[in-house]
Amino acid sequence: MTGWTKHGIEAMGYNEYPDFDVLEMSFFGLIRVYSLQGILFEDGCPDKKTEVITLSECCSVAIAQSVNEALKMLVACDELLCNDEEKWLTEKKKEMPLISEFPFLLIYFKITKPAKLKGGYRKEEDGCIHTFEAFPGISEEIARWKDKELPSIVTSLIWSFSTLNQSIKFVPAHCIFFGITKEGRVLYDLTLAVTANFLVASHKNISEINQALCNSKALLPTLDKDVCRNFYAAINDHDKIKQFLVNFHFIERYTNKIYTTLNESTNIPQCIKSVSSYFGKSLRDIGQRFHWCAIIAWDNIDKRDLDNFIEIKKVRDDLSHGKHVEEAKLPVEKTRELALKLLSAKKK
Repeated sequence: MTGWTKHGIEAMGYNEYPDFDVLEMSFFGLIRVYSLQGILFEDGCPDKKTEVITLSECCSVAIAQSVNEALKMLVACDELLCNDEEKWLTEKKKEMPLISEFPFLLIYFKITKPAKLKGGYRKEEDGCIHTFEAFPGISEEIARWKDKELPSIVTSLIWSFSTLNQSIKFVPAHCIFFGITKEGRVLYDLTLAVTANFLVASHKNISEINQALCNSKALLPTLDKDVCRNFYAAINDHDKIKQFLVNFHFIERYTNKIYTTLNESTNIPQCIKSVSSYFGKSLRDIGQRFHWCAIIAWDNIDKRDLDNFIEIKKVRDDLSHGKHVEEAKLPVEKTRELALKLLSAKKK
């Protein structure tokens, strides 16, 4: 129990049940809802929803203009649907003005691990069971998934939907943690907290959006989960300085990762082959390593990207040395776009 007293729990309407009163669960699920800002369904798309794409045995994704439509595709359970989606959107607009303009991306993580609740704190509302921190083991498993796999999933999705001249944003909008009992009743547990720019959007048809989801699935196995944590952290932070620094840290870690994998079998241009042995082993500065990877390893990094990196690194260095940098002048989007471009780079 996380510091709550019995009196505090009961004040929220929960009652303590005896141990012989047992709830058996069929499965648990976590659904992360994102506003997919920068993409619009074409006017000719009648349903405005994609296929469900299975990323792994326990994780699938779908996109729809309506949260309820996406929920129906992912989980066959009407009780999970929002009773008044328009009202929910109206409330969300106070903190996310653009939320009703763009489609929603839902990431669904399902746990089929059996679980029983003996007693515990519960209450019933609208036909659903609400419990209070009743399944710590399940919560820990979800926390591990959020820490180890979710960053890579979100990174691959953003990469798949982004183009070099367009910025896509995944804005966290809602989180649902639920269970289904053996009798088919929905259970909500008060364990995981709900998480809570102007963009020119491009219209995409259903096949293009479905293809982007499939591309994301193909990219997932190639991503370094530790590196992706930086990219994912920047998405969920509203502070521009933190976004900039975390995105730069992603570029730095990704560059170092690629640099350390370069070897003599790499297709090195003839004109620099004589110095490759020296540079390939002795570079320490991140700027030098970035330039070396651009020459040796990356097929899509050009002079404009190198200039952008120099500019970005100078801002990072100024911040590191305590110099004042106006928030409005932070190259947040430029740093983010460069990070995405590195993800799409193929080895020469």
